[in-house]
Amino acid sequence: MKLEEIIKTFSLDKKDLAEKLFPDNKYPELALKRVIRDDLYLNADQLETLSSITKQTVSDLINANAWKAKTSKEGVHTFEKENYTAELDSMTMITSIYCKSRRVHEELISAKGITLSDYFELLNNAVKKIETNEN
Repeated sequence: MKLEEIIKTFSLDKKDLAEKLFPDNKYPELALKRVIRDDLYLNADQLETLSSITKQTVSDLINANAWKAKTSKEGVHTFEKENYTAELDSMTMITSIYCKSRRVHEELISAKGITLSDYFELLNNAVKKIETNEN
């Protein structure tokens, strides 16, 4: 979980957040800095507090940069991440990637037995390539 990104995305005040996440800590702002640096991790209660503040599920906070499964229609599985949508046709094994509803990439996946983690890695690599070519 990238707490710094969550703070920026939801325009959270660090001092206020620190006091809510670490109410019994003598130095809550220092504790928050340690979490941001990944020297310390939030416990379940703190994650629930952050979830309540941001009105996001704990799962969404933890997996903010992950591909999320969306609706699927017969034989086509849809995943979304930020501005991108990927559609996998499980019959042809062709993946189409869209950025803001415009198709920007299409690829045939040769292995029918690909794992989801490998598939998401393929999607991440394709998105990096697309973004590199745009710049």
